[in-house]
Amino acid sequence: MSLYFQTNEAARGLSQLCDEELVLNCKYELPYETRSFRVLMERYQRRVQLKAESMLGNSEDAKDMTQEIFLKVYRSIGKFGMKSSFSTWLYIITVNTCLNLIDKRNRNPQWWLTEDIDTQ
Repeated sequence: MSLYFQTNEAARGLSQLCDEELVLNCKYELPYETRSFRVLMERYQRRVQLKAESMLGNSEDAKDMTQEIFLKVYRSIGKFGMKSSFSTWLYIITVNTCLNLIDKRNRNPQWWLTEDIDTQ
C-alpha cells in the first residue's frame, strides 16, 4: 500500500493527495519524514487558528493553541483510527484543547495574568 501512495506522490505531488492519503503517509513516515504532515498542517492551520480565536477571543492565545493542537496531532496521528474524517478528528482536538484552556482559566482566573507578567 505504501508503494501506491509513494507513486501517487511522485505523479501528483503531496498537495494533491486527499487527507486520508496524507494521514496514511504520516502513519508510515513519522517521525522520520514530515512532508505529509506539513501539507496537512498547511491545509488546516488557518481553520484551526480561526476556531481557536473564536473560542478564546484572543489572537495571540489562538496562535499558541494552534501550535499546541498540531503538536498533539503530530504525537497522536499514529493512533488515529480513521473512523471519522481527519478534519472531524482535528476539529475535536481543537475544541477540546481550547476548552481545557478556558477551564484552566476559570479555575484560576489569575493564572493568565501571572504568566503574562512573568514573560515581560
